[in-house]
Amino acid sequence: MTAAILCGGMPAAHACTAGSTAELAACITGNDAVIDLTASITLSGHLPVLERDVTINGQGLYGQRFVLDGAGQFRGLLRGSV
Repeated sequence: MTAAILCGGMPAAHACTAGSTAELAACITGNDAVIDLTASITLSGHLPVLERDVTINGQGLYGQRFVLDGAGQFRGLLRGSV
């Protein structure tokens, strides 16, 4: 009965928010299941390898669409083995 109560009260997945290269890198190395972009990001360096399943949302609350731009020199997302 305790297990049923604990499972029934599980919170929804927490989202990490990112509007810069540094914030996105921190989200990638974190543990959140969702990354919400809060602005378009032009990378200023390579991002860490993504080592887990994650959902990345690129649309803001008011319908604006955010993009990830490597500025012609930095790779965007690199998926490692999970």
